[in-house]
Amino acid sequence: MKEYKSTNIRNVAVIGHGNTGKTSLLEACLFNSGFTKRLGRVDDGTGVLDYDEEEEKRQMTIGCSLAVSEWKDYKLNFIDTPGYPDFIGEVKAILQKLLAWRNSRSSEEESTVTFRPSDGPVPRVDTDEGT
Repeated sequence: MKEYKSTNIRNVAVIGHGNTGKTSLLEACLFNSGFTKRLGRVDDGTGVLDYDEEEEKRQMTIGCSLAVSEWKDYKLNFIDTPGYPDFIGEVKAILQKLLAWRNSRSSEEESTVTFRPSDGPVPRVDTDEGT
């Protein structure tokens, strides 16, 4: 993989409820970008993101997974996150790490992640600065 300017790197964490297709979406992105030669399927246990034996058995993401791909002139760091409430700590931890990385590369104040209910079906994920 070639070197990229920081302006051409995208960190994409896919967050949502369990069984909503987060892993399948990222498997399709990896396939379409040429990272994988076949489309991995959660149901078949053929994906690259849910590689743990327990994840394959349960057909669900338990821990965050990272896959790196390229699209045009961009490096894409895809992060697949668990969707079940039992594993919310994993999601919060990865978001904190992404914010810490962002803060280390900018002059902004340090941020924290807060999960809170919203008026609609999707929970809000806010940083302390409201972005």
